[in-house]
Amino acid sequence: SYLPGVLFSLGPDTIACGDSIILGQNLTPSNNYTWSTGETSTTIIAKTSGVYWVEHNTVCSSHRDSIVVKLLPIFEPINLGADTILCPKQTITLGSTSSPYSQFEWSNGSSSKTITASTAGDYWLKASSTCSVSADTIKVMYYPEIGLDLGADTAICSGDSLILAKNLNFNNYLWSDGSTN
Repeated sequence: SYLPGVLFSLGPDTIACGDSIILGQNLTPSNNYTWSTGETSTTIIAKTSGVYWVEHNTVCSSHRDSIVVKLLPIFEPINLGADTILCPKQTITLGSTSSPYSQFEWSNGSSSKTITASTAGDYWLKASSTCSVSADTIKVMYYPEIGLDLGADTAICSGDSLILAKNLNFNNYLWSDGSTN
């Protein structure tokens, strides 16, 4: 009697997100498969990018199909850090020049990997790549300016005294001579 060969397809070459993909899910269960990896099961788990083939052999024929697999990583979520309070005129760089993401959209319209925040506000970043999308927000705040002015430079004679500041409402003082009152 005649036994026809089994024709099958692993499908088109594929790009998969993550560290593995199952191949052969569309194959008819049989114990006559041999994979390029040496496995003989109906399905295999491809854990690296590359070319995979499977062959099905019967007494009368054999059929082989191959597929190119490209595995792309899923990136860790972006993290702009905790909300922060800066001193007046201080800036902070947000983002990372080593980010693995390929596209960036900042709250200020920038598309670069990093921005410099120099004013108070909420800053958000949406980053994406083929297999990953992530977003984060950080609130940047500033301590208020103290506005301390000790007045014009003044010369005094030895033994004389000069009141440098009076009626200041600060909780703590540290003078240049180390005193705190």
